[in-house]
Amino acid sequence: MLYTDGCARTFAWYVPSARQRTAADTECAAAQPLSTFRPSLETPVATDGRYAVSSVRADAPDEPNRIEVRLARSGRLIHSWPLWMQPRTLDVDRGIAVLSADLEGVYALRLRDGRLAMIGADRRDDTPLIGRIGVVYEDDLHRYNPDRRGWVLKVIPRTAVEAALDAAGSPTSTAGPIRAFAADGPRVAFAVGDASGRCDRIVFWHVPWHFKSQITSATEATCAPGHAQGGIEAVAIANSRIEWVTRYGASATVLAASTIACREWVVSRLRSAPGGDSFGGVAGDRAVLAFGVGRHERELRGAASLVTVGDRWRARTIADGGGIPEAVSVDSGRIATLREDGVVDVRQSDGALVRKIRLDSPTAISLRAGRLVVLTVRDTVDVYSIDTGARTGTWQAPARLRPAIDAHYGIAVVTSRNTVYAVNLANGRTIVVARAPTPVRAAIEGPGIVYVFNVAGQGHARFVPTREIERALGYTSSR
Repeated sequence: MLYTDGCARTFAWYVPSARQRTAADTECAAAQPLSTFRPSLETPVATDGRYAVSSVRADAPDEPNRIEVRLARSGRLIHSWPLWMQPRTLDVDRGIAVLSADLEGVYALRLRDGRLAMIGADRRDDTPLIGRIGVVYEDDLHRYNPDRRGWVLKVIPRTAVEAALDAAGSPTSTAGPIRAFAADGPRVAFAVGDASGRCDRIVFWHVPWHFKSQITSATEATCAPGHAQGGIEAVAIANSRIEWVTRYGASATVLAASTIACREWVVSRLRSAPGGDSFGGVAGDRAVLAFGVGRHERELRGAASLVTVGDRWRARTIADGGGIPEAVSVDSGRIATLREDGVVDVRQSDGALVRKIRLDSPTAISLRAGRLVVLTVRDTVDVYSIDTGARTGTWQAPARLRPAIDAHYGIAVVTSRNTVYAVNLANGRTIVVARAPTPVRAAIEGPGIVYVFNVAGQGHARFVPTREIERALGYTSSR
């Protein structure tokens, strides 16, 4: 590591010995971060003489961005890999590209197979580079450490980059059954059960980073002393924030925490008296966490509440009435609530009504990029336009489906007993994504499909990347 104090100097750094030499000093007029690398490009491109790599923005709202790989001399396209983020910078060397996106970190992508791994957390406006020895980038991890002033230059050896690529997306397991789980982008939250019934916990998994950590504590609100029988029954994640619901006896509580500062906050306590509150589901996406509550005793048909963004962690009711909520789905700042009468209302996160849609025998919903994807009691996948409220497609799915559905990039994922299916929403083509030894649940996000199952009291999670789903569905992702 090389620490800088913000002074305008030029350094020559000899790696791996990390010998440092000040080549030129100038007056330190202001403590500004050291600008080490070339400026970023609006549409990143890079070449190492053999390969030319470029970032291509998606043409439609519900399509992935892509990394295109061409032969540098002929310009012939040899690979086109899907990417859920928009890179701000791009560099390439010897078959590995390194890219960065603000608030996402530093990623390495292997050109031959599209495998992607997170390898570090960078600061805004940095431009990571890759060469023979590995990756170099600026990191502000210690910016608030008084003993370490300024920014940090880091080098990740090439062997470590290759090891991270091999590990990214590898299966993971939990020391206890997975009672519920949710995904948002590359991040996954598990509600892991305690066989003794004393203290369920929330576990966070970053798939391309291959990093896992426990969020909750045995001494905080999730594990209240002297609680009745029960545990965590639902969880949602939105970027670095997680919310979950505990139910002990007749008492239910909505809690939340950040994956960065793991302090638990009590967001709402549901009233458990006869004719009191009923819980209507949790959901999250990006900056929005939401949950539905039915308030019976006030003769209201239901209410949807939104957890505010930021560090205040307070619930705010954004809608009342319209029927008891049964499911909630969040996407791009909108919240869809399925009511007991089969009506879905779609609202902005401030509560403004966007559309009401009456569904035909729904069992589950997923809101995604201007479309509402619905699973019905007839095992069909129906698609509705949020703009018009009209049904735009109906596809027959396999029989005996679990009442859950998720959608991303024009693909819906459903499960039946031990099998995970993907449905192409453009033509209804359905494929088997995976089979598990026990009943399975699944979710799809930009990076791919995560599915979970339990065996002998342990939870197991598996990841199927988007590039493999595209190939199985007949998309042209690699040539």
